[in-house]
Amino acid sequence: MTPKLKFGEINTFLPKKQIKTVHLILSQAQHYINFIYLNLLVMKKIISIILIGFTLAITSCEKPAGEGGNSAIKGNIYAKDWNSSFTVITSEGPGQNIDVFIIYGNEISYGDKISTSPDGTYEFKYLRPGSYKIYVYSKTTVSASPNGETAISIDVEITKKKQVVDAGKITINV
Repeated sequence: MTPKLKFGEINTFLPKKQIKTVHLILSQAQHYINFIYLNLLVMKKIISIILIGFTLAITSCEKPAGEGGNSAIKGNIYAKDWNSSFTVITSEGPGQNIDVFIIYGNEISYGDKISTSPDGTYEFKYLRPGSYKIYVYSKTTVSASPNGETAISIDVEITKKKQVVDAGKITINV
């Protein structure tokens, strides 16, 4: 019958030379385990740093159209004031205090709104390169428009940084 060993009783069954060898092997095994564990920790940190760098590189390379740049879109609004039946122009000139809207890229709704100055000019500043849509509302005689207004829009493209794009003149009915 083989005696059952309890933890720590290995010393009583092995000769001293073999005990030293077993302790030496266990000690070396522990060093190798510690070495592998530390290398795994270092590798984990390196992989994390690489993944963070890769993510930043991808997300910072291409920013969508919108605010945060150093380009601008400017233009001017010209307004024609008609009589109630839209048959005679009663006055015309720079569109003062007209709301102008901008849509960034492929967004559905406008990203910003400004009012024209007394001379009818407007400017959207601090834009990044990309596609934009500028629009204003104009009175219309078309019966399909429930509120009597329609949007007049133009597409504008900013192709580089520090670019000022002139969107030209938009003529509206007020």
